[in-house]
Amino acid sequence: MANVFTGDRWRAAFAEGVDFEKRKRMLLDLFIGEMRKRVPYVRSFEITPAHEAGGNTYHLVFGTANADQGLRKMKDAMWQVDPSGGQGFRDSTVADHPVLFSQSPDFDELERMLRENFDEAWFSIEEAEVFTLLETPFRDNGHLKTPTLKPAEKRGALEVRRRTGQRAGTFSAGTSMRFKS
Repeated sequence: MANVFTGDRWRAAFAEGVDFEKRKRMLLDLFIGEMRKRVPYVRSFEITPAHEAGGNTYHLVFGTANADQGLRKMKDAMWQVDPSGGQGFRDSTVADHPVLFSQSPDFDELERMLRENFDEAWFSIEEAEVFTLLETPFRDNGHLKTPTLKPAEKRGALEVRRRTGQRAGTFSAGTSMRFKS
């Protein structure tokens, strides 16, 4: 452990009374922290076998210095995983926001994360794309505009300002928006 982690914070994971699940989370968080010292964009991807199949849970931790190529490609691959093959897949980068990969993404969860981040402040489509790519397990290309923002606007939960001539339901460059309370 001393060869993997800087310092001795890893020792807390092995303190008396720390259960197995908490130990795993502590070590994963420390490892993600170590990776972030080397590369700015890090995601953790958990693979859990179906309960009846038994076996171990694995965490794939991906890091890259290139959000446009590396991170986007990794997210595309993560969302192409077939969850019906007897295993569970989820983004486990942030303990409070584990997102299960299923046949269809939970766009309500992405909307909730966007609302939590931007609150009722105005933000641009470009800011929403960056946040989605860097801070959520969702894809910025395919999960954001049509399946998440468009229904929010249609329900009246999202106020949108577009350039003259742009039609409702589109989110091209320069579009700004805010969530309504």
